[in-house]
Amino acid sequence: MNLHQKLVEIRKNIKGFSKDTKGYDYIFVSGTQILRAVKDKMDELGVLLVPEIDYSTFHWEKHEYVTAKGKEKLDFIVTAKMTYTWINAEEPTDKLVVPWVCIGQQTDDISKAMGTALTYNERYFLLKFLGIPTDEDDADSKPPTEAQRSYSNNYNSKKLSDKQLARLYALANKAGVDKDLVKQQVFKKFNKEVKDLNKQEYDLVCNGYEKAAEKTA
Repeated sequence: MNLHQKLVEIRKNIKGFSKDTKGYDYIFVSGTQILRAVKDKMDELGVLLVPEIDYSTFHWEKHEYVTAKGKEKLDFIVTAKMTYTWINAEEPTDKLVVPWVCIGQQTDDISKAMGTALTYNERYFLLKFLGIPTDEDDADSKPPTEAQRSYSNNYNSKKLSDKQLARLYALANKAGVDKDLVKQQVFKKFNKEVKDLNKQEYDLVCNGYEKAAEKTA
């Protein structure tokens, strides 16, 4: 079998699980139960899954917030672009590369945040790649934590820093777009000034200039 046929066989093996985890008035199929079956079938068919992180895209930030009980908390959030490569062990040139994003969040320790990202990332990748919607760690099965609620509320309301603005203009410059044209393009698209962009809009603009710069390189 080629790699794609083996992946179909792995997916077909994901059936008949019993719901073994309960939380928030719902019963779920645990990720451990699913991953055990996935890994066993991968071993049987000779399929490897190799992760690779692009450390040039590694980014981390601190998120300070106050809990409902008035306690100050500090979380570290890490992100990086990465790929997962499926490899047919019988024919190593037969492979499939899938782009992915590595995300982790932990309290007080950045190394724990990275560890969380690496530990859980493979599980989520397999669940989503193979189309398995149930898991006790699925975001849809849990209410948001205080940190997540706080981060979500602040994500789009924070003003852009001077460092962020400088990065945006630098990316635009690499793409051959000067500062005045950036302002015109942003106002045309979002009907606001560059400094008033929210984080989501800022990321969208930066990614656009970054891709444009790669094409002109």
